[in-house]
Amino acid sequence: MSSRSKFVTYVGTSVVLAEHAYFSLVFYSLYTIQPNQHLLLWLLPLTLGLDLTLNSMEIRKHGEALCFVTLLCLWTCASGSLTAKGVNMEVIALGSIKDSLVDPRGVLHNWDETSVDPCSWNMVTCSDGLVTALGTPSQNLSGTLSPSIANLTNLLLVTFQDNSITGPIPTELGRLQKLKTLDLSNNLFSGQIPTALSHLKSLQYLRLNNNSLTGAIPSSFANMTQLAFLDMSYNNLSGPVPRFPARAFNIVGNHQI
Repeated sequence: MSSRSKFVTYVGTSVVLAEHAYFSLVFYSLYTIQPNQHLLLWLLPLTLGLDLTLNSMEIRKHGEALCFVTLLCLWTCASGSLTAKGVNMEVIALGSIKDSLVDPRGVLHNWDETSVDPCSWNMVTCSDGLVTALGTPSQNLSGTLSPSIANLTNLLLVTFQDNSITGPIPTELGRLQKLKTLDLSNNLFSGQIPTALSHLKSLQYLRLNNNSLTGAIPSSFANMTQLAFLDMSYNNLSGPVPRFPARAFNIVGNHQI
């Protein structure tokens, strides 16, 4: 076999002469790595300036560096998504949420935007290095809820109840396809209920009660067949009430319904 058809990867003290091994890694990544990260593996040889026509001694020289970059790529893909500058996207999203809130008790004091890992922060819960829950109930928070929360794409639970948060409910919440629990009750949210919330096909528990929400309840909520509990009581909602599939729901205190 000519050196032209060989691709060498150096792992520890072993040299593996296997063009197929590299491409197997790439094809495996198609099933295990996010789509926007596939290109990283394909470009590894180019990133290192590795010419596949090099002879075996020259390829051996580059092998260790190639292995390091490959492993670094896989580690990055397995943890939180990074920007081109290596910044954790979840840190950026949480930083935007903090900036939009007023926090008189300082409960978010350790939300450090220069950090690489938010999993030790107050009110943040992680699983496998990814943010899965964000809970700040009864913390006297005010301000608004940043649309950047939608960039925390692994969220299962969001609880901001019993605060004084104002402004509209972000439409972007409808992008959190894994979300199971959303509790924004007992705040000062205003405006209409976003129709986009009906896109949350995993949502089981929804509380929007005791706010200042107006307008009609989106008719698309009738399609949320997985919803088990829904509370929209004590707002200023009006219009017809959809046939909710939720096993328990509450709409009392809306005098125009």
